[in-house]
Amino acid sequence: MNRFDNMLGEMCSIDREASKEGWLNEMHPLVKLLVTIWYICFVISFKNNMLTGILSMSVYLIICFLMADISLYKCLKRMRTVLFAFFIIGGANILFSENFSTGVTGAAGFWCKGVMSVFAVYILIVTTSIDDICEALRMLHVPGLLVTVIMLIYRYINILIKETKRLSESYFVLSPGQKGIHIKAWGQFAGNLMLRSIDRAKRVYDSMNMAGYEWRILSGNRKKYKLGAGSLMWLFVWTGVIAVFRIIPVFELVGNMLAG
Repeated sequence: MNRFDNMLGEMCSIDREASKEGWLNEMHPLVKLLVTIWYICFVISFKNNMLTGILSMSVYLIICFLMADISLYKCLKRMRTVLFAFFIIGGANILFSENFSTGVTGAAGFWCKGVMSVFAVYILIVTTSIDDICEALRMLHVPGLLVTVIMLIYRYINILIKETKRLSESYFVLSPGQKGIHIKAWGQFAGNLMLRSIDRAKRVYDSMNMAGYEWRILSGNRKKYKLGAGSLMWLFVWTGVIAVFRIIPVFELVGNMLAG
């Protein structure tokens, strides 16, 4: 069951990276969330055939990866499933396009936009804990119940993985020699997993209620993070730079200057 242990290990590793000391990690979570949303909105606003403009937006990602000392290899490894889905969808654009060259250009633009958006979200995740992200959402007046659901989904992923691991171990003990779960047992396996997960989640929820938990998110993290000059500078600089790179073809202008 190494794959389940690896999944749990990756989640713990991401939590440790989000909690480590660093200038970007200690920045106000609301600022990082706003810049990420701003960046993704401007990236996806490009048309797929505007490759030069799309690639110019990678400046933000490069600076964040360097400043926060984020491993590109780990990013690609952890997000490989999502990135692969983008490549599959983008490849379909080539198949259904009337012109091959136009289809390739459109697919490349779609891939770049998808990869860059995923990278921006990844930077937010590895530099901000889930509690801080939820607190930032509450500052944006997102309904508390919705924020609580987001937080609990993240917390319950660990429970789901652990229950899947236990159930899989039990199955392979009773069915030795099999390389995977037989297709005939998929329905029963999924049903048992759902029942066990619900039972485990109920026990966790009862424990939370006994500890005095309420669905409303408390605002304790606001004292930890102060909207200082560094956070404000990060917000204003990047909102301006991202908007400029979206409106003005900076890379094309620089290329023309070098060529001329």
